Amino acid sequence: MRASVSRIVNLVPDYETEESVDDDLSNLVSEVSNAGRQLFETVQRSEQNTELVNFREKRAESQQVEYKYLDVLEHAKNVAKTNDVMVARLGYREVATHYGCACTNDGYRVMEEMAERVPGVTYKESRTLCVDDAMGVGGHHIEITFAHPDLAGWMRAHEANAGGNGGH
Repeated sequence: MRASVSRIVNLVPDYETEESVDDDLSNLVSEVSNAGRQLFETVQRSEQNTELVNFREKRAESQQVEYKYLDVLEHAKNVAKTNDVMVARLGYREVATHYGCACTNDGYRVMEEMAERVPGVTYKESRTLCVDDAMGVGGHHIEITFAHPDLAGWMRAHEANAGGNGGH
């Protein structure tokens, strides 16, 4: 987009006579249109990202999902404390149980979502084989790194939001 704007700015001084305007007008209009569309899309993405960060105005459904993430993270915190480590590993069954999934296989979906949305959570392929691998499922887990600089802030912000709305 920057190149388009530069080209537009550079073309404008060339329009000293009416004849030169007609020659490049269609190209200029096309470039202005493309630059405008790109700018509009950038502003829309920015507004969407701002909505993701604004915890107080999220839909109730989205907040319920975050409360469930907190439940999974609290369980992970207990696992880490019990094992005296800063990184907890949870399999799909544990995630499904603490998230409240109706079907344990939904734990995979939740693990992927948490890895995308929660700082310090990564979705990984397990190195060891288990019975579930032989059945065609399993082989993945999430790792929650409690030393991650943004995870504690994410949890505090969502716990405060949960407290401000009467909990979950």
